[in-house]
Amino acid sequence: MEKDLEERTKDKIPRWFLLFSFLVVLLALYILLFETGGWKNNIFDSRSLFWGYIPKPKSKEEVKKSVVEAKMDTMALGKDQYQAMCSACHQQNGLGMTGQYPPLANSEYVVGNKARLGAILLNGLSGELKINGSSYNGIMPGWKTALTDQKLAAIMTYIRNSWGNHADKVDEAEIKELREKYGKKEGSWTVDELSHLGE
Repeated sequence: MEKDLEERTKDKIPRWFLLFSFLVVLLALYILLFETGGWKNNIFDSRSLFWGYIPKPKSKEEVKKSVVEAKMDTMALGKDQYQAMCSACHQQNGLGMTGQYPPLANSEYVVGNKARLGAILLNGLSGELKINGSSYNGIMPGWKTALTDQKLAAIMTYIRNSWGNHADKVDEAEIKELREKYGKKEGSWTVDELSHLGE
C-alpha cells in the first residue's frame, strides 16, 4: 500500500507547475491577441522574423509627430537652399535691396499663385516689375538645371512661410508638374508672360 502511494505521488505533476504553465499560456495569448496587431495567414513578409506578423499601427500622436518632423525638415532644407542660392540678393531677412532686388516678404509674387512663383524659380525673371510700390528692373537667373524638384519645393515652402508670409506648402510633385509644363521654355519670363500662368 505504501509502495503504491509512493509511485502515485512520483507520477503526479505538482500543482504549482500546472498553475505557472497556465499563467504563461494566458500571457502568451494576451500578447498575440492584443499586442502584435494581429496575425494574418495570407500575408508573407520575408523581412519579418515571424511569417504573417503585422506590427501594431502607430498611434495618432506618433503619426502627428512624424508629420511635424517632415515639415520641419522641409523648412530646414528650404532655409539652407535659400541661404545658398537666394540670400545674396534677397537678403537673409527677405527684404531685398530697394531699387535693385525685390523683397520676398509681403510679396504677392511669393504668397500668390504657386505656378507663377515656380515658373520664376525654374526659368528666372527679367524686365520691370512693381512690388509694394517700388519698381525693380533686373534679371533673376533660373534654377531648373541647378536645383532638384525637392530643393525647389523646399525653397518655395520656406519663403512662403517666412518673414510674416503665410501660404500653402509646396510639394515635390507640384514642382515636377510645373517643370514639365514650363521648364522647356528658353530664357526668362517677363511680367506680362507671368500674368497668364496658372489660368
